[in-house]
Amino acid sequence: MTAGTLVIVATVLNFIGLVVSCAVWYEEQDAGALAIGMIFMALGLMLFGIGLLLSTGGKVKEKAKRAFG
Repeated sequence: MTAGTLVIVATVLNFIGLVVSCAVWYEEQDAGALAIGMIFMALGLMLFGIGLLLSTGGKVKEKAKRAFG
């Protein structure tokens, strides 16, 4: 996997976390919705960090940072 792929996967996980959190909150209005969303977002952030650590060149890291942030 390249850094670009991990950035895309991390962004998708963050989006899924947001959507699932909103959906659970809409249905149950429970604090568990926040926990569910935060778990998905934490996974997304970990994948982004792994992508930065595994990238070989400085240019790849800069492109990943630009694409994600």
